[in-house]
Amino acid sequence: MKTKIRHSIGKKAMPFFLAVAMAATTMPVYINQTAIVKAATSATFGTSHTKLAAGTYTVPVSLKNASNIEKDSMAASAIGENGILTVSEDGKATIEIELKEINKWGITGAASDIEIYQGNDTKSEKKAADVIDTDQATGNPTKIKFEIPETTKTADGVYLNMKVKDTPMANGTDAFLKIDYASLAGNTSTSDGTKENKIHISQFGGYDIKTIVTYKDGKVTDLMIAGENFEGSSAKQNEKTYLPMAIDKIKEQIIGLDITDQNAFDQVDTVSGATTSATAIKNAVMESVGLTIKQEVLAPAPETISAGRYEIKVKNATDTVEHSLSAANSENKVTATLNVDQNGKMTLSYPIVSTEALNVLAFNGYYNGSDLTTDHSETSKDADGNIANVSMPLESKTPELTYKANFKVYVPAMKNLTGTIHGITFDQGKFDTDTTLTLYWDTLKEKKEGLSDGIYKVDAKMLKTNGKDESMANDAIVHKAKLTVKDGKYYVTLNFKALNIPLRGQTFHGYLNKIQYLENGEAKDVTVDQVQKNTNGEVVTDELGTNYPDIVTFPITEEVMETGVVPMQVFVPMMDSIMPGMGTQKMNLSLDLSSLVKTTADDKDFNNGDVIEEAAKKEENKKPEQTPVTPSTSAPSTTTAQKPAQTTTVTKLAKVNGVKVKNSSKKTATVSWKKVKGATGYVVYRSTKKNGKYKAVKTITKGSTTKYVNKKLKKKKTYYYKVRAVKKSGNKKIYSAYSKVVSVKIKK
Repeated sequence: MKTKIRHSIGKKAMPFFLAVAMAATTMPVYINQTAIVKAATSATFGTSHTKLAAGTYTVPVSLKNASNIEKDSMAASAIGENGILTVSEDGKATIEIELKEINKWGITGAASDIEIYQGNDTKSEKKAADVIDTDQATGNPTKIKFEIPETTKTADGVYLNMKVKDTPMANGTDAFLKIDYASLAGNTSTSDGTKENKIHISQFGGYDIKTIVTYKDGKVTDLMIAGENFEGSSAKQNEKTYLPMAIDKIKEQIIGLDITDQNAFDQVDTVSGATTSATAIKNAVMESVGLTIKQEVLAPAPETISAGRYEIKVKNATDTVEHSLSAANSENKVTATLNVDQNGKMTLSYPIVSTEALNVLAFNGYYNGSDLTTDHSETSKDADGNIANVSMPLESKTPELTYKANFKVYVPAMKNLTGTIHGITFDQGKFDTDTTLTLYWDTLKEKKEGLSDGIYKVDAKMLKTNGKDESMANDAIVHKAKLTVKDGKYYVTLNFKALNIPLRGQTFHGYLNKIQYLENGEAKDVTVDQVQKNTNGEVVTDELGTNYPDIVTFPITEEVMETGVVPMQVFVPMMDSIMPGMGTQKMNLSLDLSSLVKTTADDKDFNNGDVIEEAAKKEENKKPEQTPVTPSTSAPSTTTAQKPAQTTTVTKLAKVNGVKVKNSSKKTATVSWKKVKGATGYVVYRSTKKNGKYKAVKTITKGSTTKYVNKKLKKKKTYYYKVRAVKKSGNKKIYSAYSKVVSVKIKK
């Protein structure tokens, strides 16, 4: 396994990498064992009605949104991937959960004060979880344990409330702890014996690894490892250097393990100066004792490929940990372009994605056999100077399943780390890492000819830069985008709407601004075809600004038409008002090109789910203010979109009247108002200056509620309030004008 640049993160560095690589999607953890079986007694768990005997199990867990358990919680990264579930003889069950540091929107915090709801909702009684381990340096809990309430055993988890220190969730947030009972399966067999296996390594010349596992009472007592049939120019190095290095790394970890313990084998660390050999040894042992190897079953590579231009799904993952450098979806696969010339020579072009947690600084080259080279390769960079795309030859006589490359990366959380640790050399958080490019040959298809001129609709989402999770801006767009093709050029038109961000029991309402797209690493402004307007045609203006983009158009490249990914940047004024400096957000517009359908410019899907806000009543004979927008000359006229006429005939809501506020009790203000006919709720806004910025402090979802009690205010401080009504009509929300401003000085 000769290599000029081969490094890997050792045990000491691994926790740092995993803590910051939050955007990385790891391979699924296969856990299907019963660690301890005490009796034949069983209890039933989850909607799958999984029967579990008394014993201890390792079970996948995840933290979901309490309001929609199909979506991840904002605090999803606060827990480990697996929990330890213990079922007692009487059917009672407890679970241990690992707690981790959260990194969200650039701020970090630790979960604490976790309470478990005793019923199947967030209105039931709560009971505190037991803290069984803490971080000695910070005092933060790192492991908790609690009994699963009897009434929740038939559900797929439990509701909980938690506080996350030093974040907007410090005052508490609800979440749903999903427990994957259905994934559990038992394996109660233990015995004495030996198991023999042989596995072949095809990289770096190729050789076989033979393993003989000896076990007693189900525990590994000895492991013999030998290499055979070494081939190629690296044969001597593989035999004399890399295989012995791998044996030293892996053997001591496997001896003593229970041969039925899938989770323990999954956790065996193969990262070393000989990662490929160490992984092969681990896989050979796991296969011999009947455990599941964490690897995909790949379709075979074709023997030959005709000359042409193709698209193919690929995955580009680091060898140090399973971290994708080309994340685009939950499977970490992206669409790459494969060019094959008349001589059968192949060139692969694929995107690279940097995140806040990991920056891809440089492409060090690809492996031609055991030699690292950059011959005939090309790269492009994004606006931050990170690698955005790589084009490299595939140096093999016939197509293969995997190819190797090497990149220089930077992990900001490791910026103080310098020196060599377990074979990897760090320079202030920068290091080189091998990657494995996996090609999914069953997805290979010839690239389509360009689309004919016309209007198309395509499914669109705003994703985080990891290419997998939804961005907060996803709720601010209509999810059918318009794609205009004219003279072989492509233009995307997006329809934006108001954004509501729930945070700490409040809902913050506003719009996106300063929308830009990245082309060849350069940030460019979109063309604003129309700004946000109220139902009477008046330009929307709030405490944070005006002329918010409503309909925008921008060109996209042929590369985007291959990958479906447009790197973008927006400014979120309300986020900046909540957390100054956090308003600018990077994200990816993801276009599902498989959903493309030819249509017309007036397709109703382009406005489906849009929200038009109710305007304030105007004085008689006073014309509404108009703000003209100059159409772009860079995009075809067919891209200019208008709101459908019917959106201006929404039933109006009266302005909220009778607003009063008083210092009702200690550090408390009570705001009251008169009921508005037709309203389904109200939003209460607060400021510390009459003409300052107002924030939504309470969203009320009942039209009959006309009072709000605002607690924990500061004594001797004056607060200003205003209210507006809201009406939900289908998938639209209509807002009234703001009420007059009232104020109160907290004297009590």
